[in-house]
Amino acid sequence: MYLLILEKVSECKARVIGVVYEFNENEIPSNSIIVPYILEEPEEKKGIRYVHYINPNTGEQWYEEKKRPLNQEEIQQEINEKIDLLLQMQLSMQGVI
Repeated sequence: MYLLILEKVSECKARVIGVVYEFNENEIPSNSIIVPYILEEPEEKKGIRYVHYINPNTGEQWYEEKKRPLNQEEIQQEINEKIDLLLQMQLSMQGVI
């Protein structure tokens, strides 16, 4: 069992802001819910972060995608892809490929 600490968004939607793995069931904060599992986070996408939500009435969990700035690795990957494309174009124009 897991204790999810929540930030209320609406009556049927709350953002998960923390997870407690060891807790006393007699001392549960009002802004939390006990769940049998934690939904696995989706596979990482470039420029996207995932926010974990739960319906506090039903226990249904889901993730919503939110845009985020690219990290250094993603920026470098984009630069490398553009350089590769430019080199291919140049070689093609020279008749090498």
